[in-house]
Amino acid sequence: MIEIRIPEEKINEIDKKLQKVQEKTPNELKKVVNASAKEARKELAKEVQKRYATKKYNAKGIREQISIENATVGKVEATLKAKGEATELGDFKVSNMTPGTRKMVRAKVLRSGGMERLYDAFVVRFKSGHVAVVERAHGKYMRAAKKKNKHWEKLEKKLSPSVPQMIGQAYDKGDVDLQQTLYKKLEEHIGAVLGGTK
Repeated sequence: MIEIRIPEEKINEIDKKLQKVQEKTPNELKKVVNASAKEARKELAKEVQKRYATKKYNAKGIREQISIENATVGKVEATLKAKGEATELGDFKVSNMTPGTRKMVRAKVLRSGGMERLYDAFVVRFKSGHVAVVERAHGKYMRAAKKKNKHWEKLEKKLSPSVPQMIGQAYDKGDVDLQQTLYKKLEEHIGAVLGGTK
């Protein structure tokens, strides 16, 4: 969860700038925060796509996983919430997604990294037709297991970060400056109000 809010000292500064039209201040602050939240959602989605080698989501797809709880006149802060479960490794860059081949599976999650060899992983097609990168769960066996050897061990899908985790990483690394986005929107709105265009 990411919150976008205007610090108290900034509100006081805005009040001074908007003295002539002070009755507009609460509504303008709400507009600014909501506009900043939308811009932040767009920037976060772009940063995730730039950072991660995901095939499943484009920037629009990532944006759709982020909801916005808008600011109001009484509560001048907006909240961004991301949803989504862990993503399968096969939804990222994988060297070989053909089931049944003996080729070494190599994969990467971050675009900046190299392809990593996954010595215990292989690609399977399930009865449903779904293709995934899996590995054997050592010591865990299928219900129908006739023998307790590796051929009867359960298969577990290799998972990668969820959309919320990817967004959290982009935010924590400081690649998206939400405060700068907010202040830019503030200046734009204040200028528009004082210029009489709103």
